[in-house]
Amino acid sequence: MPKRTIVTLVVFAIVGAALFFLYPRSSFDPATDASNKINQQIWDELGRDSEVDCTAPETSVVGAAFRCRAMVDDGTTLDFDVTIVDGPAVVTDLDI
Repeated sequence: MPKRTIVTLVVFAIVGAALFFLYPRSSFDPATDASNKINQQIWDELGRDSEVDCTAPETSVVGAAFRCRAMVDDGTTLDFDVTIVDGPAVVTDLDI
């Protein structure tokens, strides 16, 4: 194997290991992420403040689903279905 190929493989291995160990996996909180997204969505679309309560999922794996309820400051209550997607992130869907 040429010396250049070995050096390239070593560099990629070091970068990959650094990304793996430096990525903040434990900082992903699906319920908090969903709550923040829903609050922002309500503000962007309705221009209103809201309080969001999410039932934390039992697991944080991709595909896990849970529910959130937003109480908008005008008295409206909105229910959201939330799904964890790869990233890690969440996708919210207004349950009408």
